[in-house]
Amino acid sequence: MVLLATKPHGYQQENHLLDPSYYWENKGRVGWADVQTAVDEPAGPLWLDGHSSYNGINDQVPESSTMAYDRSLYLVRPQRLVIVVQ
Repeated sequence: MVLLATKPHGYQQENHLLDPSYYWENKGRVGWADVQTAVDEPAGPLWLDGHSSYNGINDQVPESSTMAYDRSLYLVRPQRLVIVVQ
């Protein structure tokens, strides 16, 4: 078995313990339609604004604030995506 056990840690409910004896191999590709069925619909904001690093704006979340969240990963379908490289 590839996944030995679930290992949730606080808001990271998706954590699993991987079997170190298992050899990973490519089993194929996921189609666009499969990805669309896996999209999450989060109710509310994805992260907490107001905490920034020297290099970014709203790019940090204090660990003490993470207990308000029940997960750390979402697959989202953005309405409008803008990527800025500076």
